[in-house]
Amino acid sequence: MSHRRILVGAAARRTILAPLLRNVRAVAVSLGPYGRPVLYEPNPGGVAVASDGLAIARETAESGGIAGVGGRILYEALFASNRDLGDGAARLACIFGGIVEAGFRSVAAGGPPQQLADAVIRLNDEVRRLLQDERCEAPPLTRMVSALTGDAVLADAVARALSIVGADGVVDVKEQPGDGVDVEGGRGFTFDAMLASSLLGPIPPATALELNDVFVLAANESIADFGQLGPILEGFAKSKKSLAVVAREVTGSALDALVRNRREIGLHVVALKPADLGPRAAHVIEDLAIATGATLVGAEVGVGLDRLRPAMLGRAARLQIARDRALFVSPAGGIEAIDARCALLAAEAERTRYLAYDREQALRRAARLKGSWSELRCGRQNTHFATARVTEARAAVVAAQSALRSGVVAGGGAALVRIAARLRANSASRDEVDRAARGAVAQGLEAVAFAIMKNAGRNARAIVEELRGPAPPGYGIDARNSAFGDIVGLGIADPLAVTEGLVVTAMSAAATLLRTCAIIGNSAIAASGR
Repeated sequence: MSHRRILVGAAARRTILAPLLRNVRAVAVSLGPYGRPVLYEPNPGGVAVASDGLAIARETAESGGIAGVGGRILYEALFASNRDLGDGAARLACIFGGIVEAGFRSVAAGGPPQQLADAVIRLNDEVRRLLQDERCEAPPLTRMVSALTGDAVLADAVARALSIVGADGVVDVKEQPGDGVDVEGGRGFTFDAMLASSLLGPIPPATALELNDVFVLAANESIADFGQLGPILEGFAKSKKSLAVVAREVTGSALDALVRNRREIGLHVVALKPADLGPRAAHVIEDLAIATGATLVGAEVGVGLDRLRPAMLGRAARLQIARDRALFVSPAGGIEAIDARCALLAAEAERTRYLAYDREQALRRAARLKGSWSELRCGRQNTHFATARVTEARAAVVAAQSALRSGVVAGGGAALVRIAARLRANSASRDEVDRAARGAVAQGLEAVAFAIMKNAGRNARAIVEELRGPAPPGYGIDARNSAFGDIVGLGIADPLAVTEGLVVTAMSAAATLLRTCAIIGNSAIAASGR
């Protein structure tokens, strides 16, 4: 019969820590050049594969109760970092697990958990400064991506995509049939788009639609009735000019009118809506208006369809629609207006520099306005491996662009080991809580190198001891052959900005879990048992 056990103090901490460390160990096996996927049982008798840190953490964590507290905090941290940074879930898990394990050990020895958590957070700025000391210039992208993925074909494709758009450009990664990797790119304002109706799309057997000398209506609203736009449509029909209507939605009699004019009198018209939703859809339409020189239609700017005049439409030399992408070639927006918006977006990116997702979105919008884009399409014969390759490609693009912008640190956990050594060395004449916090963070930082070397079958303890010694930035070990030296030159490097984000997130999440010790110390916790 089930009953409730009452857990206090050390027993409660063990109930939290043991399943968390099992979860971290499962994630850690995916690290490094010899990292492996994890098999798990989604249902009785079934077997599935998880190959990235986020998926492994989700599938191997305790599902609930006090035993699942650590796993839930870890998964939330991994989810946020994957969204914001696009890379590094396994490294974050190792750092988090190491800090928590050392922190719980300190609490078990009588340390104050709340003060310990606060001391961990206070180390953020120091860790950031130490990371800057380890900074190196980015290595050649093909080497770096090849070292990250072990996939020379993907490395070459990422390098080609970035050669088109640069560090701040837009690279969209998508899945495609077959087993190849293709790159396409060019100049112009582009975004993922959906046709308001398939009847406005290319006429079979064509698979793409192209309009020349196109006028652009940009409306940040849903359009169901054109009302007074009838004369404008009639003018386009008579002149054989092209019109692109881009809005949140185009429905009802407005859509019927466009389809009827297209089919019956040959009006060169298309109605599109952004594939993005919510605020991101509004951003697409606002930026399109600036890029093409259109007057934005929308209630928030006080311009309704009834006030629209032909002079308020934007222009582009050509519109190409294929594979759910719209590309406006040579849009006619004013340089001053585009530069002003890009300056605002650059300032927004700087304000949100520690919120990587918001920063990336601001930079993507600026890149789109500047008119540089690239698309990388990945395929595998097996659906699971195709999806995994797309995930890997996106992470590689994020890492490569981040490396170009911020530089890198030595990979394989080498830079983190040196920072850990300096944190410990700086603990002299400090109070006991600060020393414990430094020891906990240092253990977390070293956990990455330990995991990579264990996966490679190397003597992890001896290697980490060697890495603790003084060495120039870029120095480390190649796990593939145990050779020490300038590993950054070999492409074994981690982007500085991404690494900083992972470390800070891991420290914050670990502090959150350590604070639960303060609650445990004063409370009895009921847990299911038999």
